[in-house]
Amino acid sequence: MNLSGRMDISGNCKLGRAAINQSIGRCGTELYIYSLAAIGTQLYAGSYPAGTIWRYDGGTTWTSIGRCGTETYIYSLAAIGTQLYAGSGTTGTIWKPSGLP
Repeated sequence: MNLSGRMDISGNCKLGRAAINQSIGRCGTELYIYSLAAIGTQLYAGSYPAGTIWRYDGGTTWTSIGRCGTETYIYSLAAIGTQLYAGSGTTGTIWKPSGLP
């Protein structure tokens, strides 16, 4: 699969030959989503500028599950088994959120 992305003239995002034209929503008023990770069928996103981790609830609904201290960037998310880990860009700290649904 060709993963080089580009926008076509209609505003659709294209990856290789497949057009991606369905949004699954925004994470509050966050400006950037820097990372995504999945645990089972649950999708999580890490954002800027509030340094928040978001959970996808279906449709176009995302729910904030919390901030990582006073961080403003969540640059990376990774999952090992049922544990999510977040890497921040402000202080270079690795966070281990607990009690995820």
